[in-house]
Amino acid sequence: MKTRITYFVHGSTPGNKKCVATSWENPGLSELCQKQALQLKGLIKTKFDAVFCSDLKRAVQTTMIALTKTPIADKRLRECNYGDLSGKK
Repeated sequence: MKTRITYFVHGSTPGNKKCVATSWENPGLSELCQKQALQLKGLIKTKFDAVFCSDLKRAVQTTMIALTKTPIADKRLRECNYGDLSGKK
């Protein structure tokens, strides 16, 4: 059996516009990111058997919009943690 993995990233966060390091901060999607997720949805022609993402809101929300599928959210898939720099410019 052949396994194919496709990787997507979430779009812009509210912190991107403010030049803030989002890291493990957990904001929802910005309006721009919601639009980006909808654009991604229009580009995807593949049906996925399983979808995995980080447990952070922005990753789960992006998956729900773009793939119209409830993901298996896992903390181990988070992006890097900026530690004390999280939430700062």
